[in-house]
Amino acid sequence: MENPFKELIKTLEFPFCYYAYAIDRDGLIDYFHYGLWETGTNGLKEAQENLASLMKSLIPDGVKRILDVGCGLGRTTRDLTAAGYDVIGISPDTRLMEMAKAKYRECSSRLIVSSFEDYRSVDSFDLILFQESSQYIKDLNFLFSHCGKLLDKKGYILMCDEIRYENSDDAPFHEKKRLEKIAHEYGFNMVHNENITGRVLETRNLALRLLTVNRDSIINELSPVRENVRQEIEFLIEGWKSHTAMFERNMFGYEVFLFQGS
Repeated sequence: MENPFKELIKTLEFPFCYYAYAIDRDGLIDYFHYGLWETGTNGLKEAQENLASLMKSLIPDGVKRILDVGCGLGRTTRDLTAAGYDVIGISPDTRLMEMAKAKYRECSSRLIVSSFEDYRSVDSFDLILFQESSQYIKDLNFLFSHCGKLLDKKGYILMCDEIRYENSDDAPFHEKKRLEKIAHEYGFNMVHNENITGRVLETRNLALRLLTVNRDSIINELSPVRENVRQEIEFLIEGWKSHTAMFERNMFGYEVFLFQGS
């Protein structure tokens, strides 16, 4: 019997459908985020577990209530809930949330369809987690001001994401110095920062290899349910090649940040 999630993957928004379909054509995917490739890491799934474990290890003592922004397929929300935290996961993508609620029925009530921009809560949080979701919130002033409204005093922001090291409005991702500057302006002090670019870059290389090698078969399988498949996958491959080269030239990076409100 075919896994029902395989069909749902085909209908996800661009570019998630192609990324998911390239790395897992059986519909068993748990995460959309990068993997952390340590010595002896056996494949992407283990690498993604490594990164999830790193982020969990950085949650400070005393944190109880967490907002998981851009919770993807819900795995992190489920795991943090199982670890005893009071977690709410949000995502604006109704298809992703449909999959997340079906995969993790035990915490489906904690998974809410909402963008970060629109999300409001009567109760405050101790920590807000952005795992490769902060880059989609283009207005950094809004990001930190809204976090301030959702967090308890001295609450934390924990994020890992792609960043850039040059101040250019044309480049994707937030510029590191500006991110740190605006965080400070809104009363958030950085208490931890770690550059893990070299330990995650294999994720990009692997996804690019799988997309390129399986391009024709992916096009054939997705064309019946999606429009402009060939154009989308060609656009994605060329974009990934360009961005990966920028990572290798240290124009882009992947870093972990922990901020605390003052």
